[in-house]
Amino acid sequence: MLLVPDPRQASKAKCSRIAKAFASLGKRKPLQLLSERRMREMSYTQGGKADQLDSLSFEGELDMPDRRELDDAVLEMLGVKPKRERQRLIVNSMTTCASSSSGRARKKKRLLENKKRAKRKGPASPADVALQVYQELLDREGYLLRQYEPDFLDASKPFDTYEVHRKGQLKSTQTCSLHTAYNSL
Repeated sequence: MLLVPDPRQASKAKCSRIAKAFASLGKRKPLQLLSERRMREMSYTQGGKADQLDSLSFEGELDMPDRRELDDAVLEMLGVKPKRERQRLIVNSMTTCASSSSGRARKKKRLLENKKRAKRKGPASPADVALQVYQELLDREGYLLRQYEPDFLDASKPFDTYEVHRKGQLKSTQTCSLHTAYNSL
């Protein structure tokens, strides 16, 4: 449930405080939610321009004192009495907004990188797709990619070998193409 302040129920002092805080915000241009530095940090670092980060601003909308004053006034109107509790809520909401925005920015950046890569290469070949799937399986579920001989056949235990001919005749021999292991179960 989202609480929305009802100015009809608020005192004149609380309404006046919100009006002043809002007027203060109107005197400046709104900033982006995150600072320019936070937004550009990943791309500058990966692009080898980390030294240029110092020239970018640390200020974002969430860091501005007039914005915090408005948030505090609205929370007070909503009925959050202790100032310490209002400050805790503001910091928590700022942290949530910042992490959400930076997560979206990272996803968007990856999407753009993938689009650029796809344009350079053209459509992916079946071999490329297979390699990508194999690599992902190896990274995430490596235990699924096992080989018959080292993982399922215990060479230290005795076994018989049989050579199976195309026409279905079966001969016992010392060379093998099919192993039957004893005591492997």
